[in-house]
Amino acid sequence: MLHPSRTEIIDYDRRELSSERDALVHAHLLECASCATVHENETLLISVLRTRLSTEERELPSSILLALRERIAPPLAWWQKLTQPIIAIPVAAACALALFFGSGYLHSVQRPQLDAADFLQDHNALTHTTPFQSDTAVPAELASDTSGDAQP
Repeated sequence: MLHPSRTEIIDYDRRELSSERDALVHAHLLECASCATVHENETLLISVLRTRLSTEERELPSSILLALRERIAPPLAWWQKLTQPIIAIPVAAACALALFFGSGYLHSVQRPQLDAADFLQDHNALTHTTPFQSDTAVPAELASDTSGDAQP
């Protein structure tokens, strides 16, 4: 058997070779000291890299994170953005306040405006129809507060 390449030795460590090729590389590593040294060096390098990467926490640059997010999730439509909490919560609060304070305005009953003339007409009508009163009607006149010449 020919010596396996460095890539093939790495694939052997990762168990990515076919079962036949894996058996051949395994047998060769048991017999060939130089290939066994390459295998040990690759194994040691992978172990050092894994240890180093697991102890150091690294962050991806923000441009890469943004590009990944855009590829994973497409941008939201305008109506989907309304359901986001940063927009939905203030809108819901505004609606609740409008309903709370606006309910008194919607349910308020407007009372009709009555003039003093209406009371006098009712009084005159009652005095003419009451049987125990005298037959003469009491004349009533209204004087306007806005005019300067009010008559007694």
